[in-house]
Amino acid sequence: MNHTMGKAWMKARKRDPYYRAAKEQGLRSRAVWKLVEIQERFGLIHVGDTVVDLGAAPGGWSRAAAEMVGPKGRVIAIDRVSMAPINGVTTLRGDFTDPDVQATIFEALGTPADAVPLLEKAVALAPAPEARAELARALLALGRADEALRAAPTDDATAELLLVRAEALAALGRKDEAVAACDAAAADAREARDVPFHRKGHLLLDLGRDREALAAFDAAIGLNPDDEEYWCDAAVACRRLGREAKAQRLLDGALRMNPTSERARKLRAETGAATA
Repeated sequence: MNHTMGKAWMKARKRDPYYRAAKEQGLRSRAVWKLVEIQERFGLIHVGDTVVDLGAAPGGWSRAAAEMVGPKGRVIAIDRVSMAPINGVTTLRGDFTDPDVQATIFEALGTPADAVPLLEKAVALAPAPEARAELARALLALGRADEALRAAPTDDATAELLLVRAEALAALGRKDEAVAACDAAAADAREARDVPFHRKGHLLLDLGRDREALAAFDAAIGLNPDDEEYWCDAAVACRRLGREAKAQRLLDGALRMNPTSERARKLRAETGAATA
C-alpha cells in the first residue's frame, strides 16, 4: 500500500461508524456490532448455547457470544493466528480444515454444536456477507467444501468472505483460484490485512511458488510483526530458496518474541543441521 492509498484507507476507516463505536468501547473489532444487530433481529444465540467461532481472530464475535450464552454456555474460538485470552472463551490455534485440528475442536466441545441449521436460517433471512462467511466456515469444518464454496459467492463479498472462499477452493484442490481470492481479500480488507497475505503464502508454498510465498509472508510480517508463526513460515520459504542465513535470522526473531515456541526451536535446529 503506497503512502497516499494508506492515508485514504485510514481516513475511510475512521469515518466508519462501526469502527468508531468499537474503538470507543475498547472492542476487538468492528464486526462485533454486526453480530449484535443479527442477534437483536433474529435471536440466534441463546443462554446456555454452545458456540464455535471459526476464523475467530481478533475475537470480537467470540467475546460478544460469550456474553450472550452466559456462564451456562460455552464458546470455543479457533483461528490460524494467535489471540489474546478472552474471558469465558476457550481459544484454540490452528487451521480448522485440518482433520487433527477438527478432532481437537470436537474434543474441546464434548457435545456437538448445531451451527449449520442456525446459520442457514440466518442467511435465508438476511444474506449478509458475515452470516454467509460463518455458514461457509461451519460447512468447511464438516468437510462439505462444495457447499461452503456455494455459500461464499463473489458478489458483494467482503475480505472475510473472500478468505473463506479461498479456504473452500483450496480444500477442493483449486489452489490457483484460492490465491486469487486471497489477493482480492487483501485488496478489500479494512483490518487484519496480514491474514490474507499469510494464507496466500501457504497456498503458494503448496504450489511450489516459493519466491512468491516468501514475498507474501514478508508482507504479512510487515503488517503484523508480532506473530511468530509468520516468521516461522517465512523461514520455511527461505530454506526452500536456499537462503539459510535469512531463515536463521527469522527464526531468531520468532524465538525473541516467544522463547517457548516449539516450532521455531525445531526449525532452528533443522536449519543448523542443514548448514553444518
